[in-house]
Amino acid sequence: MLAVPSLASAGGFWLPGHGATPLGRGGAVVASSDDPNGIWYNPATLVRNKGNQLLIDVAMIDLSADFTRADRQARDGSTVTYETVKNEGMPQWIPQLLFSSDLGTDEFALAVGAYAPNAPRYRFPEDGPQRYSIVDNTESLILYEHLAFAWRPHPRFAVGAGIQNMMAVLDSTFMGSSYVGLWGEPEDYDLDLMIHIKATDLLTITGNFGVWGEPVDGLTLGASVQAPAAVQDDEAKLEVRLPSHYAFDNASVDGDKMVLSIDLPWIFRAGVGYGVEHVFDVELDVVYETWSVHQAIHSDPKSVNVRNVPTVGSLEVGALNVQRDFQNTLGVGLGGEYTVVPEMLDLRAGFMFEQGAIPDKTFSLFQVDSQKFAPTLGASLSFADFSVDLAYSFIYQVSRDITTSEVAQVNPTYDAGSTIVGNGSTSSFFNVLAMGARYAF
Repeated sequence: MLAVPSLASAGGFWLPGHGATPLGRGGAVVASSDDPNGIWYNPATLVRNKGNQLLIDVAMIDLSADFTRADRQARDGSTVTYETVKNEGMPQWIPQLLFSSDLGTDEFALAVGAYAPNAPRYRFPEDGPQRYSIVDNTESLILYEHLAFAWRPHPRFAVGAGIQNMMAVLDSTFMGSSYVGLWGEPEDYDLDLMIHIKATDLLTITGNFGVWGEPVDGLTLGASVQAPAAVQDDEAKLEVRLPSHYAFDNASVDGDKMVLSIDLPWIFRAGVGYGVEHVFDVELDVVYETWSVHQAIHSDPKSVNVRNVPTVGSLEVGALNVQRDFQNTLGVGLGGEYTVVPEMLDLRAGFMFEQGAIPDKTFSLFQVDSQKFAPTLGASLSFADFSVDLAYSFIYQVSRDITTSEVAQVNPTYDAGSTIVGNGSTSSFFNVLAMGARYAF
């Protein structure tokens, strides 16, 4: 199961509209899901699933992003200009496998599955003006393993809960600077040092909880809570490629371990829907995510030393923290479904809006996240017990023109010599295509 580069976007790290059927209707399924996707959005809706259902789907996420860095003044007074860089990451393929069962009753249901959040790949030129924020994170991944139960104590009310294990591999490459203030410029290519960090956390227990109700025929209500999680690796791998400048010919690095931690948010969802079975339904959802818990990526090397540094000798590499200062986000999804041919053809459409979590001062290509506007379309074609699901979304992100950036180079030898590298203009959008198959038995 593949997923996410640097955990990318969605009012934070991932994109809205997970799963083919939810994506086609703007992600609005908190009150009306009737397939195994409810395990993520609202486990209480699992009681709406009939019989046994096996679901397999895959999403293709393609990020188009370009960055034109703002001009800056060099130490000699000249103006430094930069060429525009574009994301070179290939489309990301994100599969999921889910199973649900009503256990042969009207009161109980269970579901089990493995899935990954929607997120793109990032890859930018090694010598580009963005290199001090990101070069590559295409080897990162996240996978959720999930078991959930639902109980309907009354025909019009249900509760559900799930336990999850989040497995994460965070793999990121970027450039630092070895400028020591005595010669050259902070952004000279031959003073760049490549930093590669790989953190692995295969056991992070979290969970979700939801409620569902149908107070009157056709009117459905739903709400759910996704508990937070934290990625923690006390033995993360740190690799450093020293600068090519001849002054570093005799330099070397001792040690390759570090402690890395990242906090993920609470997610609160609520939805209201109305429909007539086998004819149509429409739903409005609101999603609130507490991304303010993510203030920084903490990266602390463990006894990593650079030996024979010019004019310095030996020094211990300090913290490589990335300040983030995320903000809480609000998202809205509106969508619905219309049955064209009963038990054969259903059409879906929707629209999603989501705030960006990253303020101007910490925004960079390390993670491209901004306000999102996303129309969606979807369809299901059924043959007896077998259904094929298709969905597409164009996710437009508002351009960012940054003039107040605080994103600076990482310089483990001379922090005072770091330059600000985040100012400039970024534009981006996503194409998301999802395809799936469901078998009911």
